[in-house]
Amino acid sequence: MKPYYTDNYVTIYHGDCREILPTLPKVDLVLTDPPWNLGYFQDDNKHWDEYTDWLSQIKDVCLTKADIVWIFQSTKAVPYVAKLFEGWNMFASVKGFCQMTPKHIPNAFDVAFFNSHEKYKGNGRNWHLGHMNRGTGHPTARPEDTVIYILNMYDCNIILDPFVGSGTTLWCAKKLNRKSIGIEIEERYCEIAANRCRQMVFDLTV
Repeated sequence: MKPYYTDNYVTIYHGDCREILPTLPKVDLVLTDPPWNLGYFQDDNKHWDEYTDWLSQIKDVCLTKADIVWIFQSTKAVPYVAKLFEGWNMFASVKGFCQMTPKHIPNAFDVAFFNSHEKYKGNGRNWHLGHMNRGTGHPTARPEDTVIYILNMYDCNIILDPFVGSGTTLWCAKKLNRKSIGIEIEERYCEIAANRCRQMVFDLTV
Protein backbone atom coordinates (compact mmCIF):
# COMPACT_ATOMS: atom_id res chain seq x y z
CA MET A 1 0.00 0.00 0.00
CA LYS A 2 1.35 3.43 -0.95
CA PRO A 3 2.05 5.66 2.07
CA TYR A 4 0.37 9.04 2.40
CA TYR A 5 3.69 10.41 3.66
CA THR A 6 7.14 8.98 4.22
CA ASP A 7 10.62 10.16 5.17
CA ASN A 8 13.68 8.53 6.71
CA TYR A 9 11.92 8.20 10.07
CA VAL A 10 8.16 8.36 9.55
CA THR A 11 5.62 6.50 7.42
CA ILE A 12 1.94 7.49 7.45
CA TYR A 13 -0.89 5.52 5.86
CA HIS A 14 -4.31 6.99 5.16
CA GLY A 15 -7.14 4.54 5.79
CA ASP A 16 -8.93 2.30 8.28
CA CYS A 17 -6.46 0.69 10.68
CA ARG A 18 -8.55 -2.50 10.67
CA GLU A 19 -7.67 -2.94 7.01
CA ILE A 20 -4.07 -1.68 7.12
CA LEU A 21 -2.80 -3.18 10.39
CA PRO A 22 -2.83 -6.82 9.18
CA THR A 23 -0.57 -5.86 6.25
CA LEU A 24 2.14 -4.26 8.41
CA PRO A 25 5.26 -6.00 9.77
CA LYS A 26 5.97 -6.43 13.48
CA VAL A 27 7.30 -3.44 15.38
CA ASP A 28 8.87 -2.90 18.81
CA LEU A 29 6.11 -0.86 20.45
CA VAL A 30 2.48 0.11 19.81
CA LEU A 31 1.57 3.41 21.47
CA THR A 32 -1.86 4.73 20.58
CA ASP A 33 -4.82 6.80 21.67
CA PRO A 34 -7.95 5.37 19.99
CA PRO A 35 -11.09 7.47 19.52
CA TRP A 36 -13.23 7.41 22.63
CA ASN A 37 -16.87 6.42 22.72
CA LEU A 38 -18.88 9.61 22.33
CA GLY A 39 -21.91 7.61 23.38
CA TYR A 40 -20.91 8.07 27.02
CA PHE A 41 -22.95 11.27 26.97
CA GLN A 42 -26.01 9.07 26.65
CA ASP A 43 -27.24 6.66 29.29
CA ASP A 44 -27.23 3.74 26.90
CA ASN A 45 -25.05 0.69 27.49
CA LYS A 46 -25.48 -0.29 23.87
CA HIS A 47 -22.93 2.33 22.91
CA TRP A 48 -20.42 0.86 25.34
CA ASP A 49 -21.05 -2.70 24.19
CA GLU A 50 -20.32 -1.70 20.59
CA TYR A 51 -17.29 0.29 21.61
CA THR A 52 -15.74 -2.43 23.79
CA ASP A 53 -16.26 -4.98 20.99
CA TRP A 54 -14.51 -2.68 18.56
CA LEU A 55 -11.69 -1.86 21.00
CA SER A 56 -11.19 -5.54 21.78
CA GLN A 57 -10.55 -6.25 18.10
CA ILE A 58 -8.08 -3.38 17.85
CA LYS A 59 -6.24 -4.52 20.98
CA ASP A 60 -5.94 -8.10 19.70
CA VAL A 61 -4.50 -7.00 16.35
CA CYS A 62 -2.04 -4.64 18.07
CA LEU A 63 -0.77 -7.55 20.17
CA THR A 64 0.10 -9.41 16.97
CA LYS A 65 2.25 -6.47 15.87
CA ALA A 66 4.26 -5.83 19.03
CA ASP A 67 5.05 -7.37 22.39
CA ILE A 68 4.66 -3.96 24.04
CA VAL A 69 1.28 -2.25 23.66
CA TRP A 70 0.01 0.98 25.25
CA ILE A 71 -3.63 2.02 24.76
CA PHE A 72 -4.97 5.28 26.20
CA GLN A 73 -8.56 5.62 27.38
CA SER A 74 -10.66 8.36 28.92
CA THR A 75 -11.39 7.94 32.60
CA LYS A 76 -15.08 7.96 31.63
CA ALA A 77 -14.45 4.81 29.61
CA VAL A 78 -12.40 2.92 32.20
CA PRO A 79 -15.36 1.26 34.03
CA TYR A 80 -16.53 -0.16 30.71
CA VAL A 81 -13.26 -1.17 29.06
CA ALA A 82 -11.15 -2.26 32.07
CA LYS A 83 -12.23 -5.88 31.61
CA LEU A 84 -10.40 -5.90 28.27
CA PHE A 85 -7.11 -5.15 30.04
CA GLU A 86 -7.23 -7.56 32.94
CA GLY A 87 -3.68 -8.23 34.12
CA TRP A 88 -2.29 -5.13 32.37
CA ASN A 89 -0.67 -2.18 34.14
CA MET A 90 -2.24 1.27 34.40
CA PHE A 91 -0.63 4.66 33.85
CA ALA A 92 -2.24 8.06 34.55
CA SER A 93 -1.61 10.91 32.15
CA VAL A 94 -2.49 14.24 33.74
CA LYS A 95 -3.19 16.75 30.98
CA GLY A 96 -2.49 20.38 31.68
CA PHE A 97 -4.00 22.59 34.33
CA CYS A 98 -7.32 24.27 34.97
CA GLN A 99 -7.36 27.75 33.45
CA MET A 100 -10.11 28.97 35.79
CA THR A 101 -8.27 28.88 39.10
CA PRO A 102 -5.07 30.61 40.29
CA LYS A 103 -4.21 27.45 42.22
CA HIS A 104 -3.48 25.63 38.95
CA ILE A 105 -5.06 22.39 40.05
CA PRO A 106 -4.77 19.56 37.51
CA ASN A 107 -8.20 19.22 35.96
CA ALA A 108 -8.04 16.31 33.54
CA PHE A 109 -6.37 12.95 33.26
CA ASP A 110 -6.65 9.81 31.18
CA VAL A 111 -5.49 6.26 31.76
CA ALA A 112 -3.21 4.17 29.62
CA PHE A 113 -3.30 0.39 29.86
CA PHE A 114 -0.02 -1.33 29.02
CA ASN A 115 1.19 -4.90 29.15
CA SER A 116 4.40 -5.49 31.08
CA HIS A 117 7.52 -6.51 29.19
CA GLU A 118 11.15 -7.21 29.93
CA LYS A 119 12.30 -4.22 27.86
CA TYR A 120 10.57 -1.83 30.27
CA LYS A 121 13.12 0.47 31.88
CA GLY A 122 10.87 3.01 33.58
CA ASN A 123 11.42 4.28 37.09
CA GLY A 124 8.28 2.64 38.44
CA ARG A 125 6.22 5.84 38.58
CA ASN A 126 2.78 5.21 37.12
CA TRP A 127 1.83 8.79 36.21
CA HIS A 128 3.09 11.79 34.29
CA LEU A 129 2.04 15.43 34.25
CA GLY A 130 2.03 16.63 30.66
CA HIS A 131 1.54 20.09 29.20
CA MET A 132 -1.24 20.46 26.67
CA ASN A 133 -0.23 20.81 23.03
CA ARG A 134 -1.42 24.04 21.48
CA GLY A 135 -2.26 24.65 17.84
CA THR A 136 -2.03 21.05 16.63
CA GLY A 137 -5.37 21.17 14.85
CA HIS A 138 -6.66 18.19 16.80
CA PRO A 139 -9.09 18.49 19.76
CA THR A 140 -7.50 15.77 21.92
CA ALA A 141 -3.80 15.79 21.08
CA ARG A 142 -1.68 13.82 23.55
CA PRO A 143 0.93 15.96 25.40
CA GLU A 144 4.32 15.67 23.71
CA ASP A 145 6.26 15.47 26.96
CA THR A 146 4.12 12.55 28.15
CA VAL A 147 4.68 10.65 24.90
CA ILE A 148 8.43 11.24 25.10
CA TYR A 149 8.40 10.10 28.74
CA ILE A 150 6.73 6.83 27.70
CA LEU A 151 8.98 6.26 24.68
CA ASN A 152 12.03 6.69 26.91
CA MET A 153 10.78 3.85 29.11
CA TYR A 154 11.71 1.39 26.37
CA ASP A 155 14.68 0.51 24.23
CA CYS A 156 12.62 0.42 21.02
CA ASN A 157 13.53 1.36 17.46
CA ILE A 158 10.19 1.15 15.61
CA ILE A 159 6.93 2.51 17.02
CA LEU A 160 3.43 2.02 15.61
CA ASP A 161 0.40 4.28 16.16
CA PRO A 162 -2.81 3.04 14.46
CA PHE A 163 -4.65 6.29 15.37
CA VAL A 164 -2.26 9.06 14.37
CA GLY A 165 -4.46 12.12 14.91
CA SER A 166 -2.21 15.16 14.71
CA GLY A 167 0.88 12.94 14.71
CA THR A 168 2.22 13.49 18.23
CA THR A 169 3.52 9.93 18.67
CA LEU A 170 5.27 10.00 15.28
CA TRP A 171 6.73 13.45 15.86
CA CYS A 172 8.05 12.52 19.29
CA ALA A 173 9.57 9.29 17.97
CA LYS A 174 11.33 11.29 15.26
CA LYS A 175 12.66 13.74 17.86
CA LEU A 176 14.24 10.72 19.57
CA ASN A 177 15.69 9.50 16.25
CA ARG A 178 13.42 6.47 16.18
CA LYS A 179 11.35 5.19 13.28
CA SER A 180 7.58 5.09 13.37
CA ILE A 181 4.56 3.95 11.38
CA GLY A 182 1.15 5.60 11.66
CA ILE A 183 -2.37 5.08 10.35
CA GLU A 184 -5.09 7.72 10.23
CA ILE A 185 -8.57 7.47 8.73
CA GLU A 186 -9.16 11.24 8.45
CA GLU A 187 -7.20 12.79 5.60
CA ARG A 188 -7.14 16.23 7.23
CA TYR A 189 -5.29 14.75 10.21
CA CYS A 190 -2.94 12.87 7.89
CA GLU A 191 -1.96 16.21 6.41
CA ILE A 192 -1.51 17.83 9.84
CA ALA A 193 0.67 14.92 10.99
CA ALA A 194 2.69 14.94 7.76
CA ASN A 195 3.34 18.68 8.04
CA ARG A 196 4.55 18.26 11.63
CA CYS A 197 6.84 15.41 10.69
CA ARG A 198 8.31 17.34 7.74
CA GLN A 199 10.04 19.58 10.24
CA MET A 200 13.73 18.86 10.46
CA VAL A 201 14.97 16.99 13.52
CA PHE A 202 18.68 17.33 14.27
CA ASP A 203 20.54 14.59 16.12
CA LEU A 204 22.14 16.43 19.03
CA THR A 205 23.37 13.33 20.82
CA VAL A 206 27.07 13.13 21.63
